[in-house]
Amino acid sequence: MDFFLGNSRFGMYSTPNMRFGHPPLLPAVRNYVRTPLPALPLPPRPRVSRWPFQSVGGPDHVLETKGAVCKEISNLLARVGRDAGEYSFGDSAPMLPSLPGMTIKNVGLVSLPLRKENVASLQSEAREIKNKLWMLGPSQVEMRNPEWNKAIEKLSKLTAERLGFTEDIKLHPELVMVVLYGGGRLDVQQAVDRSGRSVAALEVVLPSVYSGGALVVEEEGPGQPSRYLLGTDDGTAEFEPHFAVYATGAYRAVEEVTSGYRLGMVYALCLPPDMQGSGGKRPNDFLPMQLAEAMKKLSANEVAVKREGGTTTADTASDYSIFALMISNLPDRGYRGVDSLVGVDKDRSQLLSAANLLIPPEQKLQFYILWATENSNSFHELERFCIVGWPKTNDFRNVVTWIGESAIAAFVLADGPVDGDRLRSLFRFEAEQHHLKKVEVLNPYLQQLAKCVSELGDPTLADDFFKLYFPRLQKTRQTIPVVALLLRNAGWEAVTASVISAVDQLDNPMGMALRLSEAVKGLPARAVLLSFAIEKARATMRRQPVPPSFIVDFPLLWRAVTECNNSHIFRSLVAAISKLNADMLGVYTESLLVCAQLSRFPEHRQALVAIASRRLDWLAGLATPEWKISQVTFPDAREISSFLQGPLTTLVIRGFDTLAAARVRVALLQKNITGSLTISARARGNFAIVQLVKFAVVHTEEIARLQLLLRKCGRTGTENIDSSNITIGQKRSREGFTSSA
Repeated sequence: MDFFLGNSRFGMYSTPNMRFGHPPLLPAVRNYVRTPLPALPLPPRPRVSRWPFQSVGGPDHVLETKGAVCKEISNLLARVGRDAGEYSFGDSAPMLPSLPGMTIKNVGLVSLPLRKENVASLQSEAREIKNKLWMLGPSQVEMRNPEWNKAIEKLSKLTAERLGFTEDIKLHPELVMVVLYGGGRLDVQQAVDRSGRSVAALEVVLPSVYSGGALVVEEEGPGQPSRYLLGTDDGTAEFEPHFAVYATGAYRAVEEVTSGYRLGMVYALCLPPDMQGSGGKRPNDFLPMQLAEAMKKLSANEVAVKREGGTTTADTASDYSIFALMISNLPDRGYRGVDSLVGVDKDRSQLLSAANLLIPPEQKLQFYILWATENSNSFHELERFCIVGWPKTNDFRNVVTWIGESAIAAFVLADGPVDGDRLRSLFRFEAEQHHLKKVEVLNPYLQQLAKCVSELGDPTLADDFFKLYFPRLQKTRQTIPVVALLLRNAGWEAVTASVISAVDQLDNPMGMALRLSEAVKGLPARAVLLSFAIEKARATMRRQPVPPSFIVDFPLLWRAVTECNNSHIFRSLVAAISKLNADMLGVYTESLLVCAQLSRFPEHRQALVAIASRRLDWLAGLATPEWKISQVTFPDAREISSFLQGPLTTLVIRGFDTLAAARVRVALLQKNITGSLTISARARGNFAIVQLVKFAVVHTEEIARLQLLLRKCGRTGTENIDSSNITIGQKRSREGFTSSA
C-alpha cells in the first residue's frame, strides 16, 4: 500500500500496513482536489476566527482546484461512485447524410430509401444467415459520400460521451456488417467483442420503408429491457437515418419485420490501439488507466512552498508537483490508515492505489493521509483530513517540507528487512539539506535509524549517521544503548573520526563520551573516548566557574579512569587536576576521595589523596582568620572591626534602598578590608543588604568531610587543622546590623 498516515495527536507509531508521522497544517498545501460531495461535518463554532484553516477559506467555502493536472485528477476522482453513463440509447441521426452513397461490390449504388424493387440485387451478393435475414461483410461495402465517414466519427464521439467515456478516450467506429431484414427477426443474442477493443455497438438504420423491426436491448443482470422503434412510430424511418447504441455484453434482439425491408449497418465502437488488452468495457473500468496517465504528469521538481504572509520559496508555486484530496466523510476511529476511510473516500483511495500500480517505478506516487486539527474553544474541536500525493522521487523533500523530518521514517524504516539503498538515499538527501543541520532530531526517530544502520553493519552508513544526525540529538542518554550496538556492529576503526566529531558538537561532549565508553567496554573505542573526555575535562577545568553538568559528570570521569586500568590515561588526568590551584579544587576533592576508596590500586589512592590533602592544607590556612583594615574612615567601620575581632561569623548591614547602592558599599569595603572573608550585596524585598561572611564558617563543613574521607583512605595525620577549634558565636543584633554565628 502506498498510503501513509500523518497524525499529530498520536505522534509516531506503526502498524503492518501503515505509518504514522507528524502532519503539516493543511493551509500549506496549495493544490486541492475538489470533490463534489458535502464537506466534513463540523461542530458549531463560536467565531469565524476560531476556524483553523482560515488562511485557505472559511468553513462554508468550496475549495477551488488549481493547476491543470490537479483539475484532471479531480474530475477523474469525482466520477467514483457516480453513474458511469448510459448503457444503451437510440434516436434519429440528423448529422448523418440521408444519401450516404452506399455502393455494393458487383451491385453498384444502392438507392435509398430502400424499397422492394431494389432489394433483389442486394440479396444476390449477401449471405442469408437465417430465414429472411441477409448479411454483407465490410469488404463488400463502400460509402461514396465523403461526409458520411466524418458524420459517423462525430456520432461516435457523441455516443462515447453518453456512454460515460472522457474526452481523452476516443472511440473509433469500425464497420462490422450490413444487415438486411426482409420479414425475418433476430433472436436474443449477447453483443460480444471479437476484436478485443470493442466497448459498444452502434447500429445505424438507413432510410427504409418497413414496419416492425424494433431493437430490444437488455442489460446484463436484472433490469427492464429498452425498446427502440427507430422512426417506425412517427414515419421518419423512410426519410432519415436512425441509430441505437448498446454496450458490449448487452443482450439485444430485433423483432420481426412485418412488412417491407430494413437495411442497417453495425459498427463496433473500439478503443484506441494502445488500450487494447486493458480488459475494460465500461467507462469506469478505464478510470485507473486514465488516472495513471494524469498522475504521471505530476512533476518531481522542487515544490515551491507558500508561507504564511504570502512569501514563497520560488517565484511561482508549482501546480504540477503535489495534490491534496479533501476527505468527505469522517473516518472510522476504530481503524487506522486506509481501513479507517469509509464510503466514497475508501473507493477513491483504492482507485489511487490501482492507478499507481500502472505507473512505471520512476514515476510512481507516494500518498499520505494527513490530519490537521485545532481547538476552537474548550468544548469544540475542528479538524480536517486529506490525502496528499506526490512523486516518490521527491518524497524525502516533500515529507520534510509538509510533514516533518521524522516522518521520513514511515517510508525508510518500513517493516521487514532493512533496505540499505533506501537508507543511502535518505542520507544523501539529508546531506543536501543544510537548513536541517541545526534542527534537533526526535529520539524515537534516531533510535530507529541507529537500529537499522546497526543491523546492516555497513561502516559507510554508520559514518554518515554520526555526521548527519548525532550532533542534532535532543536527549543523548536515551540513545546510548543502540548507538553502542551500532559501534560494535559497524566497527570502531571505520567511524572513529565521525564519532568524535559528532560527540564534540553536543552540549556536554564529556558526559556523552563517558557514557559511550561505559557502554562499549572491551572495545578499542573505550580508550579513545576516555582520552577525548579527559581533553574536554582539561579545557573545562580551566574555566571558572565550571558548568554544572561537568560537576555532575566528574565522579563518572574518575570512576571510568580508575576502572580502565590504563596508567597513561590516569596520569594525564591527575596531571591536569594537579595544575589547578587549591582554591579551585573544591568541586573535585570529595569525588576523588570516593574513587580512591573504590580503587584497588595503591597508586590511585596515593595520587588522589595527595590532591585532596593539598586542598585540605589550603583550607587549614583559612581556619585561623586574619583580616586587615587599611583605614577606618568608611561607614560602619567601628562595627565591622568589632565583628572581625569577635566570634561571630556573619554580619548583615541594612538600610540600602537599591541593590546598586549596596554594591557601591561592597566595592568600598573590598577596597579597605583584606582577609579571609566574602563581602556581597543581595536584594531582599524592596531593599538591599550587604553581607560579610568569614571564610572559616564557609569551609567548616568541607573540612570535616575531607578529614573523614582522608581517614577512610588511610591518611591519619590531620594535625594541620581541627574543625572543633573553630569558634561559633551566638547571634546578636545592632541597629542597622544583624550578626550571627
